Amino acid sequence: ERRVVHMEFQLPAHLTYRPGDAVGVLAPSPEHLVQPLLKRLEVYHGLGASTVVNISGVSAAPPGPAEVGWVIRHRLDLTAPPRRAGVRLLAEHCSSGEERCWLLRLLGGGGE
Repeated sequence: ERRVVHMEFQLPAHLTYRPGDAVGVLAPSPEHLVQPLLKRLEVYHGLGASTVVNISGVSAAPPGPAEVGWVIRHRLDLTAPPRRAGVRLLAEHCSSGEERCWLLRLLGGGGE
């Protein structure tokens, strides 16, 4: 179901807006969801919040260098259900066959 919210913005003078244009509002992920993920990334992959990574091929983030913490907070929606493609990608990178099967079962029909 689509949720529509009416909002009014006062744009800076150098920006123009015409009927039909779209505006995206990107709210940061809640800190109580961000912190456990950052901790796991550091413990299991050595990626601290201030580690700079190169972003490419992700529509939600501009390409180029960015800190892991910023990407997690501002470009990942940690509150939305994961997309099927994301679950399949995670399954492909599981080190355990049992975990892989569990993730694929989430997709239904074996996930194949």
